[in-house]
Amino acid sequence: YSKSRDRVKASREKRELLSYSEANLNKPIFLDAEYNNTTPTFIGTRKFLNYPLEKLTDFIDWTPFFITWGLAGKYPAILTDKKVGTAAAEVFRDANDLLEKIIDEKLLSAHAIIGFWPAIAHGNDIKVELNESSIATFHFLRQQMKQSNKPSLCLADYIKPSHSHGKDYLGGFVVSTGFGAEALSKKFEDAGNDYDALLVKALADRLAEAFAEHMHQEVRRTFWGYASDENLDHEAIISEKYRNRGFAKESLFLILDYSLKNLDLKKISATISSDNVLSLMLFKSCGFKIHKTENNLIHFYKLAK
Repeated sequence: YSKSRDRVKASREKRELLSYSEANLNKPIFLDAEYNNTTPTFIGTRKFLNYPLEKLTDFIDWTPFFITWGLAGKYPAILTDKKVGTAAAEVFRDANDLLEKIIDEKLLSAHAIIGFWPAIAHGNDIKVELNESSIATFHFLRQQMKQSNKPSLCLADYIKPSHSHGKDYLGGFVVSTGFGAEALSKKFEDAGNDYDALLVKALADRLAEAFAEHMHQEVRRTFWGYASDENLDHEAIISEKYRNRGFAKESLFLILDYSLKNLDLKKISATISSDNVLSLMLFKSCGFKIHKTENNLIHFYKLAK
């Protein structure tokens, strides 16, 4: 830890930073035509309940699945790897057998909510009109790293400012494929089958990420339609080669704040596999506290009101 601390300290000392006032003066100036000028097909939220799991399988990123089992390598090459190929192929076959059973017998349920709201930028803030009487404000920071001939960016730059012509919008979505996962996993545990119990949770995690990729594609191509002609293959989608990758933390903040204030929720729970590092970091940054861990593979988090 001391070596890591010293390395980070040394790298920070090499950075040349602008003052915050200097960074604000170095903001980019976009023309109206450079913003996304496509209007979403609806305003507000729309629910998708019991979404067909079979529509998600083509969007599964299998590489993190193998990391869950301590098998390092990128899918599909890992299946023929000289060191771990045999074990990887075995767990992959078992996972797909169980996934087929889950889909055929509808053992897990997938639900999603998509939302679009009018938004406008005020300086480094974005004001989002949730409804006629409620406005949410996202506060953002501007980059202060000094870069020659480059502007200092802020996420608010990508939403039209108040003096621009035409409207702009902010969109978000939340998905889950974990409904039924805990009960199904416990059923396997009670039968002494810890292997399939962990497989269920690992598959639910992979399906949740696949659902996010699928719904994001639906937003880009259909519900918002700013990339209606997009035609990306699986590798391009997994590598996020599409437009408007978004900012997850701010969207999650908005959803959590709205849910706790308006849906009479007392707590929110999240189940995340240990390999899903980005989600672990995201939920921790939003105030979720770890509740328990299973075999260092699955982490359970809770957020109380």
